[in-house]
Amino acid sequence: MIGRILQHLEAGIALKHQAVLFRTAHHSDALEVELSRRNIPFVKYGGLKFLEAAHVKDAMSILRLAENPRDSISAARAIQLLDGFGPGHAKRVIAHLNSGHHDLKQLRAFQPPPAAGGSDGQWSHFVELLINLAPDKLPLPEQIAQVRVFYNPILEKRYEQAQVRARDLEQLEQWKKDLNNWGRWGKDDEIGTLNFITPAKRKQAAALVREGFSVSLASDADTEKAIDNPQPYEHEMLALGSDRIGVAFHGIAHTHLDSLAHINLVSAIEQEFAVRFALGELETLKNVGEMIHLIQQKLAVQ
Repeated sequence: MIGRILQHLEAGIALKHQAVLFRTAHHSDALEVELSRRNIPFVKYGGLKFLEAAHVKDAMSILRLAENPRDSISAARAIQLLDGFGPGHAKRVIAHLNSGHHDLKQLRAFQPPPAAGGSDGQWSHFVELLINLAPDKLPLPEQIAQVRVFYNPILEKRYEQAQVRARDLEQLEQWKKDLNNWGRWGKDDEIGTLNFITPAKRKQAAALVREGFSVSLASDADTEKAIDNPQPYEHEMLALGSDRIGVAFHGIAHTHLDSLAHINLVSAIEQEFAVRFALGELETLKNVGEMIHLIQQKLAVQ
């Protein structure tokens, strides 16, 4: 299905002129997950999007917090799933995490409300779950499985038709198994499915050239919001001969402008690890792996 959608798009049929029909809302769940994974925008009519269902968002908030302890939105949602935790306690947990340089292990020292239990209570199990998931060494399906085990008792208390909702999370885990490329090209791989573009494939593609004309990959600076342009360009005339153009850096509608030399990223890394980069060092980096190696070298000599 995704292949046909992309083929139509390449043929000039805009996403807003394409539609997929389903008998019932839940039949679209697998397609929604894959569209979201590929960052293809879509609108669903008739029921919530699968990933917008409350119980799915609950489980995803735990995974996101483990992956990024700075994600205060996911933290607030995940923490308030626990017994005895309201908005006030959630804010205190987030403040405690911030003061501990976002090290999830620091949560072991946080004193939870009585309803969350003591050293062997729900809070303790929650913290250990986050710490176990944080290194991101487990395949994603296994991470979801661990979250499901922890979350199922919460699901039963918070929602009606808990068994139906639990099956949604089981299905999400299964999809991640079916769609997972984890370790497919070795543990040190950094380019993923780009491994499919081999020298032989490049030669095969070059052999298809007949006329030799170039095709621009640029997109129009469209200022109108649409399903296939969710973040349009912003154009404002400030004065005669002076314009302001706003561009969304991320998304399929515009050119991706980020790089390893992105000033905000570099500044954040320097502050977090108390290191300093020379411009020449950044210019030589080719990928994120080289950036990580450079940080490790600087930390080793401190």
